[in-house]
Amino acid sequence: MSSLKFEHIEHFIEVCQSKSITKAAMNLFISQQALSRSIRKLEEELGHVVFHRTVQGVQLTAAGTQLYDLFFPIVKSYQSTELQYKLSNKEAVVSVYVAPGVIRNLTPELMLSYSDAHPNIKVNFIESSEKKIEQSVNEDKRRFGIISAPEWLLKA
Repeated sequence: MSSLKFEHIEHFIEVCQSKSITKAAMNLFISQQALSRSIRKLEEELGHVVFHRTVQGVQLTAAGTQLYDLFFPIVKSYQSTELQYKLSNKEAVVSVYVAPGVIRNLTPELMLSYSDAHPNIKVNFIESSEKKIEQSVNEDKRRFGIISAPEWLLKA
């Protein structure tokens, strides 16, 4: 019996959240076959089936639900800590696509408080039309855009 690998647990959590091996594989940037192998290895190691596979996706078994409840907080904490560590040790640049008029609603106080909280993150605002913002975000899921200012921001 070999030891349980954290990577397999992370894969399991992603499948739980995606409710689909295909979607989870895309989110993890690995092949569907590699993800299926990872889940099989996890099941072999635990000695339990964790998912019922259906045409609509996957459903947790009782053992899978127990595993999810146990490992979800651990995986999320690990991922958050890893991200904080990476961001604290190098400068990151985030590009935000915004519709005309949104920038003027970003108060200097809001921007300064963000900069103080995240000194290693530089934010670039790119003003563009709503249609171009939508196209840009659809082309690359790592991009995000704001096509209207949230109500709380307009009241600031």
